[in-house]
Parts: sequence; structure tokens; C-alpha cells
Amino acid sequence: MIFTSFEFLVFFVVLAAAYFLSPARLGWLVLLVGSFLFYGWHNPSLLPFLLLPALATYFLALQITRGGPAPPGKRFLILGIGFASLGLVIFKYADFIGFSLFRLGSLFVKSLHYEPLNLLLPIGISFYTFRMISYLVDVYRGKLPAEKHAGYFLLYVSFFPQLLAGPIERAVQLLPELKKKAPFDLQRVCDGGKLIAWGLLKKLVIADRLAVVVDAVYGNVRAQSGPMLLIATLSFAIQIYCDFSAYSDMANGLSHMLGFKPIENFRAPYLSTSISDFWTRWHITFSSWLRDYLFLPITYAVMRRIKGERFLGVQAATWGYLPGVLFTMLLAGLWHGASWAMVAWGFWHGLFLMASHLSRGVRKRIVRLSGIRRAPILHRGIRVISTFILVSFAWIFFRANTLSDAFYVISHIFRGTFSFAGKVAGRWVFSTDANPLVDFHKIMKLEPYQFFVLAVAVLILMAVDRQSERGDFWVRLKTKPVWVRFLLYYLLVMGIFLFSALKSGPFIYFKF
Repeated sequence: MIFTSFEFLVFFVVLAAAYFLSPARLGWLVLLVGSFLFYGWHNPSLLPFLLLPALATYFLALQITRGGPAPPGKRFLILGIGFASLGLVIFKYADFIGFSLFRLGSLFVKSLHYEPLNLLLPIGISFYTFRMISYLVDVYRGKLPAEKHAGYFLLYVSFFPQLLAGPIERAVQLLPELKKKAPFDLQRVCDGGKLIAWGLLKKLVIADRLAVVVDAVYGNVRAQSGPMLLIATLSFAIQIYCDFSAYSDMANGLSHMLGFKPIENFRAPYLSTSISDFWTRWHITFSSWLRDYLFLPITYAVMRRIKGERFLGVQAATWGYLPGVLFTMLLAGLWHGASWAMVAWGFWHGLFLMASHLSRGVRKRIVRLSGIRRAPILHRGIRVISTFILVSFAWIFFRANTLSDAFYVISHIFRGTFSFAGKVAGRWVFSTDANPLVDFHKIMKLEPYQFFVLAVAVLILMAVDRQSERGDFWVRLKTKPVWVRFLLYYLLVMGIFLFSALKSGPFIYFKF
């Protein structure tokens, strides 16, 4: 069931009414039944893949609490992580592992050929698996006791607004909220509705419109010109941000309507001034999960093996940071998809982070000697644009169908691009006709009207992101005069109804 469908609207209205009308002691049960209905609506056979590992996690967490940090507790932790990850490994990575092993074996035995299993990938499995793993680790670390009420725990794992594509909220935050049924509050419903509307605008008006361009180009990269590859790559950077952050906005809005606190998952990521800054703004619940459960344990494990503050003249912290960040980002890429292109995407981000860490001293000296600090706006602008270029470069591997396609895009993306840009710029400067815009919208394969709507929507997105850096945009908007607020709300709703793309696809992150 997709948030943008009419059937979901009916489902949510009925579920919300049942939830608020039910006794306080049964609120959790209404949400749990609703979450199971939501997940199994089109394919009930998916429910066991959610329910069985969740129940195993529930029982093993109780054993971890009894065993404590001693070896018995640690054994149950390892067993629990194994059970929680088993479905993910089998259904998402079986073909990837099999193909890779057979490809390696074919170097020695030419006749080897792998027949893919093509197993069904349960939707949302990557997200609810991470929720279960973080719960087990937090119980083992003593951050929260194992939940004794099976219903509350199953609701935490399957909570429908966050089930398919996050945010990946921690049990220590969400479980206490699930135990308190909030009364109906009209203001809270309105606030949640604003988040949903903003998400719909980003998804239906921007992301789905850009999908037409991106899918056409990346579906057959070898038939495209350099300018088309560049435009599609930049378009995908905007598309995936709008698509994914839209889901988070809508999930937060739905949760808020039901009485739960929204959790920040995106914070104007394309205004980041470095790759490390980007990962504090992009998919925040995922990046913090990687930090707490992968990066920090790996880093500390390496540092503990180094006696003293330095080894071979290099600080122990650096020795810990470099393998920690590279291994973490490689796994982040693999988590996103079972392909070497995704691994390469993670590798590039790991490489960028390592280079940033190692070059801090040099960059500080360059900034000091150049005197660019005297122009802070220019300095920040250079950093933001540089970061966006690096992130967009890595997105090529994320979007390409194969590793070969990604390398083709990189090697051909600038062929004819500068001459095309010069031609458009020359016409714009020395002519008053509309040919530059005609050329541009033709190469984007959008009609002038569609291109204009897209351009205006992206400018609005940029303005809202810029305002969000100064604090929560929707909270700050409440301080404005009533007529200003209602005019903006009206324009937001009308924009969704009038300018949504003709064709809407599923959210990109559903396949992860």
C-alpha cells in the first residue's frame, strides 16, 4: 500500500478513527493490526518474513537481559543478530553472492554458469532488520531493558508509517511512546497534514516528473549524448532527495497525527559544506545507525590494538578512523543494493571521507593563506558546490543499472557538454529569442510547461531548505501572520492538485 494511493487514504482514515475511539489499553492493538494489514495488503505471504524474525528477536532479547554482558548474553546477542539478518542475507544477497562466486570460479573453470534464484525480496526488509539489530544491541549494552510485552515489541518493529522506508527509529525512543495513547488533537492533525502535503509536493511534482528524464537516460546510457548524461545525473540527485525525503515527511506527518513525535531524517543535505557534513544531514537515522553500530565499534577495536597514542608516526585515532569509515561505507553501499555498483557507491563515499580526514591540515592552511575567510559567503558557496559535485558523482554508481554503465557515464558525461553549454550561453547573451530554453527542455525531454513547473518547484524546494537551516521551517511559519500562512498552505495544496506528474511510481527506497 503506497502513501500516495487512494486506498491508503481510506485505510488511514479508518485506522485513525478506530485508534482514537478505542480504549487506551487497546490502542496498541489497533495500531498493530493496522500495521499488519498495511504490510500484507497486496501480498499476505510477506507477513511471516516480518513476524518470524521479530518473534525470534523478542525472545532472544529476553535471554540477553538474563545473561547480561557476560558470555551467555553475548552468545544470545550474536544468535539474535543472526536470526534478524537471516532473511535479509537469503532474499537480498543470495543471487549476488552466488553470481560473484561463480564469476570468480569461471576464471579457473570456463564452463561455470550461475542460474539466479530470483527470490522474492520482502519489501522493507532492510529497514525492519536494522530496527531489530539496534534493539538487540541496545538491550545488550543496557540502554533499555528487553520489552516483556510481545505486542508492544511487534508494533515497534512493524509500525506502519516507518515500516517500508524508515526513518529507522530506535526502540529506546519509540517504545515508550507506543505505550502512551495520545488523545485526538486537531492542531496536531493539522501539523501532520502540513508535513504530508509538503512530502506529496516533493514526490508528485518534482521527483515523479524528474523520473521521466532519469529513467529514459539511465535505461540506455549508451544511446545518450554527454549533455543528456549530465542533466540526468544532476536530475537524479534532486529526484532521490525529493523522493526519499518525501517518504520521511509523510511518515512523520502520519505518526504525528496519531500522537507520536516526528523524527528528523533530512536536514537540507545539499547545503552541506563537506561529505562528513552531508552524512549528518542525509538519511540521519540511517547514518547515525551506521555510526553507533558499525563505525564506532570498528574504530575503537582498531585503536585498542595500538599501544600508545601513535603508530608509525600516525595518531591512533587516524588508524582507527580510516578502516572504520571505509568498511562502514562499503557495507552502507551493500545495504542499499546487492550489486557491485552499490558497493562502488559506498566505496566512493568512504574514499571521500578518508581524503577529507587526511587533508584537514592542508585545507586549513590553504584557507588561511588564500584569505578566503574574509569572504565567508564565497567560501561557503565553494564548499557547498564542491560537496554537491562529489555527491552527484557518487550517485552515478547508485543509479546505474550496472558497474559497466556507471563507468560509461563517467567516461562520456562531458563529451559535447561544454560545446552545448557554450552554444546555449551564447544564444542567451547575444539573442533575445527563446531558443536556449527550447534547446534545454528538448534535451530534458519535457514540454515547456512541464519544464517550467519543475523549475519553479525546485526553486521553492531550495528556498524552504535554506530557511530550514535557521530552524524548523514549519514551526517558524507559525509566527507569521495568519493570511501569510493560509496563503502558503493554499498554494501548497493547489500545487499538488494542479501540477502533479501524470504518472506516479513507487518510492525509490521501497526496493531496499
